[in-house]
Amino acid sequence: RLQCTAVNETRRAVAKAALAEYHHPLIDYRKKPLLMPCPPCPRCQSEFVYQDQRLFICPECAHEWNPEEAAAEEAVNVEDANGTPLAEGDKVTLIKDLKVKGSSQVLKIGTKAVIKRLKEGKDHQLDCKVDGAGDMMVTAQFVKKA
Repeated sequence: RLQCTAVNETRRAVAKAALAEYHHPLIDYRKKPLLMPCPPCPRCQSEFVYQDQRLFICPECAHEWNPEEAAAEEAVNVEDANGTPLAEGDKVTLIKDLKVKGSSQVLKIGTKAVIKRLKEGKDHQLDCKVDGAGDMMVTAQFVKKA
């Protein structure tokens, strides 16, 4: 028993010496590494998901998915009056005279605008910078891609 205690103390001393040799002054070795939690499975909502390189895998339903592709599928799809998909930064023109709410101003046909942001919704999907009127929200069915 005495011999076993001496061996354990020797092992501890060797381990401390090894740690002191590789000690970095800016790293706190007492903290545990932060692990990002995996999202629940989109198919079965299981919480037992694990990550294998770029894919998340659910062991319960065997569903595999890439979170980058899932984010792309959830992207906002907005189309202009002709059915052309619109993106942020696109230049559009108005196809109809539009009255500005809360103002006596009217935006004429052919007025140009630049899309700053797309928003999902029934009305006012486009956050635009309109020439001569400034920033405002516009409905996608009243514009066409320039």
